Amino acid sequence: MPIDVKALVASLKTQLEVTKQKIADNDGWDMGDVVDVFQALVLVMSMVELQASQLGTMTSDEKKAVAVETLNWLVDVPLVPEWLEAKFFNVAVDLLVIGLNKWVGQDWLAKVGIDLPT
Repeated sequence: MPIDVKALVASLKTQLEVTKQKIADNDGWDMGDVVDVFQALVLVMSMVELQASQLGTMTSDEKKAVAVETLNWLVDVPLVPEWLEAKFFNVAVDLLVIGLNKWVGQDWLAKVGIDLPT
């Protein structure tokens, strides 16, 4: 049975309200904002993986869709249209997952201290 991506994104949005406000409160874009976006990317990916482990039936495509939609909501890049931000986050999620799996291992969540239920 397919996962309700919209409901899962809504749940993550509720949990990430404080993070969204922190990112939005910055005065213009600088290197600190890039760090915030990277931290948000890792945070969202970790939250999606945790949700997936609890649901037990999410495909990689569903996890990616949830992560991209959540990130696109979470981070607003000035003067960049939403559709282009979504493309950026789509690539960023792919690169992050490939990089973490290759250089850290498939158990990267456990290595950063997030224990998934089995």
